[in-house]
Amino acid sequence: MNGLNQKSTPKKKEPACQSGSHNDVSTVLEHTKECSQRRSGTQTRGVFAHVFEASRRIFDHIKDDGQHIAARDERGTAPFADRVKGPYRKREQGSSIEKESTSGLDTNSQPDTSNSEREEGDPTTSRTSSDGSRSCTVPAQRNPVASENKGPTSGCSSADGDREKLKDFLKSLNDKNLRRITEFYRQRLEDATATFADSIAEALQNKLIIDAGELERVRDMMRKEREAEASKYLFNRVMDKGSKAGRAFWEILVDIQDDKPKLKGILKEIQEKDSTLLQDVVWSQRPANIPQCLKEIQMRHKETVRQECANTEVNFGGKTNSFLLEDRYTELVIMKRPLESNIVQHELWARGRTHEKWQKKRMADLQEKITIDKLFRSSYCRTSLHGTSVVTGVAGIGKTTLVQKIAMDWAAGEIYQQFNFIFIFKFRNLRRISGRKSLKQLVLDSYSYFGKDLETVWKEPDKILFIFDGLDEFHQKIDFHDQRRDVAPEHRCFDPECQVEVADVVRCLVGGKLLRGCSVLITSRPNALQSLDKSNVSLWVEIAGFLEKERKEFCRRFCGEGAGAEGLIQCMEENSVLYTMCYIPVYCWIFCYTMAPILRGESVKGKQIPKTITELYSNFMSGLLTREGCDVENRRELLVKLGKMAYDGVCRNTLIFHQRDFERHGLQPSRFTSGFIVQTFHDGHSAENALYTFTHLTLQEFLAALSLVLSSEEPNMRMVLKEAAKDICGQFQIFLRFLAGLSSPKSTRNLTQNLGSFCAPVCHQVIDWLEQLFEQNVAKCDGQDKKTELMETFHLLYESQNLPLTGKLLGPVKKIGFPGLELSPADCLVLASVLKPCASLDEFDLTQCSVQGEGIRKLAGVLRKCKILRINENKLEDEGVKRICAELREPDCKIETLELRCNNLTHDSVNHLAEVISKNGSLLSLDLGNSNSSSKLSNDLTDQCIPALQRLIKDSRQLGEIRLSNTYFTEDGRKRLGHQTNSARCRVTFESS
Repeated sequence: MNGLNQKSTPKKKEPACQSGSHNDVSTVLEHTKECSQRRSGTQTRGVFAHVFEASRRIFDHIKDDGQHIAARDERGTAPFADRVKGPYRKREQGSSIEKESTSGLDTNSQPDTSNSEREEGDPTTSRTSSDGSRSCTVPAQRNPVASENKGPTSGCSSADGDREKLKDFLKSLNDKNLRRITEFYRQRLEDATATFADSIAEALQNKLIIDAGELERVRDMMRKEREAEASKYLFNRVMDKGSKAGRAFWEILVDIQDDKPKLKGILKEIQEKDSTLLQDVVWSQRPANIPQCLKEIQMRHKETVRQECANTEVNFGGKTNSFLLEDRYTELVIMKRPLESNIVQHELWARGRTHEKWQKKRMADLQEKITIDKLFRSSYCRTSLHGTSVVTGVAGIGKTTLVQKIAMDWAAGEIYQQFNFIFIFKFRNLRRISGRKSLKQLVLDSYSYFGKDLETVWKEPDKILFIFDGLDEFHQKIDFHDQRRDVAPEHRCFDPECQVEVADVVRCLVGGKLLRGCSVLITSRPNALQSLDKSNVSLWVEIAGFLEKERKEFCRRFCGEGAGAEGLIQCMEENSVLYTMCYIPVYCWIFCYTMAPILRGESVKGKQIPKTITELYSNFMSGLLTREGCDVENRRELLVKLGKMAYDGVCRNTLIFHQRDFERHGLQPSRFTSGFIVQTFHDGHSAENALYTFTHLTLQEFLAALSLVLSSEEPNMRMVLKEAAKDICGQFQIFLRFLAGLSSPKSTRNLTQNLGSFCAPVCHQVIDWLEQLFEQNVAKCDGQDKKTELMETFHLLYESQNLPLTGKLLGPVKKIGFPGLELSPADCLVLASVLKPCASLDEFDLTQCSVQGEGIRKLAGVLRKCKILRINENKLEDEGVKRICAELREPDCKIETLELRCNNLTHDSVNHLAEVISKNGSLLSLDLGNSNSSSKLSNDLTDQCIPALQRLIKDSRQLGEIRLSNTYFTEDGRKRLGHQTNSARCRVTFESS
């Protein structure tokens, strides 16, 4: 019923925890050792309770005594931890530990004083000291024989053994605690099981947990592609039907986990957490009871935070555009387990190049979507006790807006009410601080009204959340793993009043050296996370930006419902490059800001729609220059000077500028420059203390490129291009794309109307450089880096929109290939556009390029020009083959050899090919086999394909060879095909070539 009924066995008396002596720690360690020895034997069921007890005791002592370590500073005074009382108070020597209603596993304030009140199977029993206070929760001893009989046999596999151990653990929980765990993991489990909720429903129906009507309702939702709704409904039914249904549900999840990565990952976490899981569950539900003396200051602080975060600002157009956050906020997609943070690509395209495939794959198989209320004390975190959560994402993805939303919702009482106080700091502001500061001073500088109340706030660090926004904007690299700084007196910070560098304050908060037990949230671009990788981070998440639904919602919020918004959406969807780029909210904003005036009240048809980012920014800049404050007579001269400053920043990888930078370039801050630059101040509102940043990195890069084509003094373009080409796929990537785009009159028509003609010699030098770069990269594209550079060269040609140039360069080309380089649909669009002038290609190799159905659609018109077309190991599946068949059907198709190895094809693909083969007069060789390599993809071709293959052989006009190596035909099937080919021109081979 609630676990296994077991025979009573004599219990070994265990000593109660005494807080008065530090020797108790050795007692706890002995208990852990004893648990370990039991675990190594055959007792599996009771072990979780023992380990839980040992961990709980250690936790009690660490929480109580750990704050008293690092005894004294240089002056010999007691450390801060000795001067305050935390949530765990020590009594006199020899007495038990008194806690604030957090002992045991219940979140209610009333402790269980009777064992009889516990449900059968509960792994713990309580002990009460002579004075009536609760002491330790001691594990109930289990019957080793029963555990041995239920444990896995020696012949079981490791996976089977893990499943049995997990089932034993779940069985050992009483109904109340099992329900708690279910609720704790519910959001994650709903997401993880959404794609196969109907399979779970069938299993539950077989166990008579749900009826046929409920099963059919789940199936109906799945048929209508309402997976999330089906999973939620199923969970509600299970939770409503009581403990028997809950236990059956968990048993099913354990049994079906093998080929379901997200579910398997969650169950693995539960198994690894076994001894601390219930502790995490209880702590996540623990309310933050604020002392009466702090209630007034909390109300004032929440109102301050609410006012500071109520508005969101966009600094474009020569003025600050301010909007209510609640009116413009569009939900961001936040994912657990981000991609590697050390990927070296430009931030605009760091996720954009693989974005569509990445989103689909992680959403369906690997990644878990997280809401903003689950970043702390949730099942997503490594622990619910405390810790650091890191939010990462590329520039403009919405990290600062996310911080605002979290703070607003906290102030409104909607999320994170377990924290009494949230303190927000921007690294951009912290970088202005010179000298040493204490945490107390940092807080009072921003929230001076706390005064002496801070001393009381510090007493409960577990009820404090610190938010640090924009680690990448901090001038000093913080090594969170540098233990040498912990012992150096000038860097040690164990007290909120310690005067140290700001970097050390942040480092010690994250490392748990300062205010141990507090929680920290850090946001950063991916390029600044190397040192955080080594620290003890509880949760890593990445903002994925906008999916299709969010893109559309953003457009509607920007324009309101109506033709204007629908026109923006249509315009965005028609161009794959812009569509991919707009997953980043700031680019979505620029797109809407630029295109809305063009589309407002009019049809999209016939309007000049930008195809490239250069065209988009040129339109954007033209709009700015016609607005009040930017329509000055010498605007060309000012843009050149501003652009030169921007170019210096690009070369030095600098985002922040000073007054001296303006003076060096003959500039003064003005209303004109405020259209492109954001001004802040450092320690006082004076020009000497001002700091400046361009409103966005890509605007800085655009102005840097623009200054070169506008300058009356011809720059040394040979040196500029030589230096930039050294990092063509990194620091200078977008700068070079803008430069290539600005060299073409087609991309800059609107700008030249406002600024005059561009410098022709500079444009010619850029075109000459592009020509040399293309010839060089086409000739040398063997290594992976060279393939990446070749693809980037195609992007540069696409940005230029220079049809005579692309015709000249691509006309003689006969062979192009990117084997092993992952190509996004945007890459495929670029290839299709640039390769359009080619009359034919001898060979086009797309092996292992992740080109799926959408990529094939983008490449339509190019594939049919290729004599040899290799699309091996791309997971085309049957849908992708249908698109290739459309190319084979075209009268001008030139494909002679078609290789489709390892694409997860089935007999449906063979049927599609058989239908079009009679209309094709070019195909000579078809490869549908599998590779000898350890590819995860394969074509699932069996004897079921024989009728289609026979029809294909019979109807083909030119086909001379079909390769089916390493497929799954039986010997009889091979003979049947061989018999037919003996009397036909076409030869079928099953051996590897």
